Amino acid sequence: LHIYNHHIKTLCEKIWKVRDQRWKLDHVVIDYSFLQDMWMRKCTHGKNGCPEVFVDKVELHHHARKCSYRPKTKNYICIDCKIKFYYDEDLWKHKKKCPHKKK
Repeated sequence: LHIYNHHIKTLCEKIWKVRDQRWKLDHVVIDYSFLQDMWMRKCTHGKNGCPEVFVDKVELHHHARKCSYRPKTKNYICIDCKIKFYYDEDLWKHKKKCPHKKK
């Protein structure tokens, strides 16, 4: 597993330390790829080709606002609360839980 983030690297180091202290399994290779699936968030603009992946939501947010794959305009607007979205599927997710939705 290629470690993308300091937090995962620290966690893996702690696991290795405990493994070495308790089991003495130097010849065993442990697959940590499940950590990537559990904690990694792909860039919102991955739909447009951005390969970046993050653990921290704040880092993801900062990257997404500057991402070179970000669309130029927000074409999708919630008619109830006027929030704009880059992608159609994000608008539909929002509409399902929109607090301003007319009943």
